[in-house]
Formats: sequence, structure tokens, C-alpha cells
Amino acid sequence: MVKFVHLSPVVVVVLSIQYADTRNVALGKPAYQTDTYFDNVEYLSAERAVDGNTSADNSCSHTSSFDAVWSVDLGDIYQVSSVTIYNRNDQRARLQNVEVYLGVEKDGPYSLVGFHEGAVGASYTFTLPSYSQARYVNITRNPPYQQLTLCEVEVEGRKKGSTFAAYPMSKYQDNTPVVTHNNVRSPIGCAYACYSSPECRSTNYNAADLTCELLGTPLEEAEDASSEYTALKRIG
Repeated sequence: MVKFVHLSPVVVVVLSIQYADTRNVALGKPAYQTDTYFDNVEYLSAERAVDGNTSADNSCSHTSSFDAVWSVDLGDIYQVSSVTIYNRNDQRARLQNVEVYLGVEKDGPYSLVGFHEGAVGASYTFTLPSYSQARYVNITRNPPYQQLTLCEVEVEGRKKGSTFAAYPMSKYQDNTPVVTHNNVRSPIGCAYACYSSPECRSTNYNAADLTCELLGTPLEEAEDASSEYTALKRIG
């Protein structure tokens, strides 16, 4: 059996604030889209989809390109229970084959958590798995169809606490990962990915190549540590 080494753990608090009830955590948050119709006019900007106005007439985001993405930064990591999108009154067929992606870091990784096949009516709610975690919510269509218009996007969520311990390691834990994420820029991002997976019990994080392996087994411990790698163990 391969042995693994660690130093005294440094506790990393991933999420510590708790809310009893869910709320629309997208309201008023910074929003972005691939481009904006009519040369970036304000009344068609991405922020129109998070202004609290579900009217299908005068408060909608609108892109110029067909292969477009709309995104909102929730400002913190939330446990997300649902995403509701509101369509415009006319040309509703444009909003079809909608995909919803969640991510905890701006540069990814992102997970596809919802898909609506065909045209959306006045509105549609994507009910998400109970373990879904996100700071960033992206909405797109597959395949693209005309411009992307969203009259409102509501993200129901709450903050939920969890604690991980980080251990510098001399080598990886020698176990087959449940999944491997690429381009994860910090151990905290790796911990978020673990927290979002019901199967994850520990991780391997390599800062050199920005990979995060989620493991379904507890962290193995030994002696003689270095800091070439970081392992994370869920402790609360």
C-alpha cells in the first residue's frame, strides 16, 4: 500500500454563514452576456434579467449573437435549489433548448445541471439536486437559435456552512478519482467541487497543473511531509 504524508492541517472554512430560508440570490447581482443588441444599449443589457422585474415587455436582456451565453455572479457560494427563467411575450420560440450551468469559480469548471428541450413558455423552473453549489450561473442554448433574450432569472439559494482541512502532501493519494476537474485555481476551489459532490470524501489538488481529483475514500495519512500537493478532507 502506498503511504502518504502530511503536515499539521490548516483548516480552511469554505462556507460559514447559514440561512434558514432560501431567497433569490441573483437579484441585483452583476450580470454579463456575450454581447448586447443595438450596440450595447442599456435597456437590453444583461442586468435587465436580474432587476426584479419579471415583465415580459420592457425589462429583458437581449444579445446580438446567436451562440450566446448569459451569466450572473452571485458574489458568494450558495447552495442553489432552483433556477427560474422568464421569457418575452413575443417570439417566445427563440428561448428553446435551454441549458443551465453552475460553477464556483469564474474560469470553471462548470456543471450542466438543467436542460429544457424545445421552446420555453412564459417561464420555466429548473429544479436542481439538493447538493448543487454555485457562485456563477450560466444560461445558454444547445443548439443556438437566434438571439438570447431573458426577461428575468431567479436563482433560489442559501448559504450553507462546511469546513475542510488542507494537508500538504508529498504525493497523491493512490485511489481512482470519482471525477477530475481541470483549471481549478486554488485548493478552496477544489474543496467547493468536493462539497458539491455527494460522493466526495477527500481530494487531490495539484497547484502545478491546476487539477482537482475528487475521491470517494477518506484521506490517508502518514509522515514526512512536503507541500508539492494538497489533500483536502471534509471535517464538518
